[in-house]
Amino acid sequence: MLKEFIPYTEAVALKELGFEETCIRIWTKDNQYGSKELRGPLYKTPIPKDAIRAPLWQQAFRFFRETNNLNHTICIVAASKYGIWIHKDRNKIKGLEKTYTTYEEAEQACLEKLIEIVKNLKHEQE
Repeated sequence: MLKEFIPYTEAVALKELGFEETCIRIWTKDNQYGSKELRGPLYKTPIPKDAIRAPLWQQAFRFFRETNNLNHTICIVAASKYGIWIHKDRNKIKGLEKTYTTYEEAEQACLEKLIEIVKNLKHEQE
C-alpha cells in the first residue's frame, strides 16, 4: 500500500507549492529517530502540526494539471525503457533527458521534474 503514496520528500515539496487537499494518509516524522511513517486514515483537516499530507500519485499529478496546466506522459521508448515528457498549454517544455528501467523510476523522475518546474516558475514571478 505504501507505493500508492508519493514519498515524504516530495510531499513536503508539494506542501511548499500550495498542496492542501485532504488525503487519506499523513506522513509523520519521529523527532527522536528522524524516521518517517505513513499514518492514517485521515478524513479531516487540519492535520497535526508535525505531519505532512501524503498524497496519492494521482492527487499529485492532478495538482500540477489543475494549478499550473502541466501535463505529463510516461511511455515506453525502447525495449524495457521508459521516458517522460511534460507539456504546458500543449507545448512540450521538457522532454526525454534519459530513460528509466521501470515505470516507477520514470514516475518518480517526472514528479521531481514537475516540482522543479513549478518552483522555477514561482521564482520567476517573484
